[in-house]
Amino acid sequence: MEDIIDRWEKVGILEGIEEIDKLALANYLETMLKFYVNDPKDLDKIDEEICIWIFPLIRRVYSYIKIIDVFDLKSKFEDYVKNGKMKEHAHQFAHFQGIDIECECLGLFCEKYVKEFLDSSKPLS
Repeated sequence: MEDIIDRWEKVGILEGIEEIDKLALANYLETMLKFYVNDPKDLDKIDEEICIWIFPLIRRVYSYIKIIDVFDLKSKFEDYVKNGKMKEHAHQFAHFQGIDIECECLGLFCEKYVKEFLDSSKPLS
């Protein structure tokens, strides 16, 4: 278990995560990594930007929601990218100098995903 945590700490993605939560997040990241490594035929269908951003996205969503269905998250993010929403949001930030447009788009997607999750988790009245 420590080797999983160490692997992800080396890339800095566990920075700022409470010690008690590091293993859970590292396991989510490992699950997605194994998916890409064990199913390389799927890489042909997935845009490169999804592969690049899915790991920081898992990290960001985890900071709000401790139990994540990483495959649901991946699927919804694929839809966001492939349906042009990411490009649409990127155009909104294009006139700002010195910002990381992809990071801002990732933040917008994360906020939407978390809000939808929390709204769907509300108890029925």
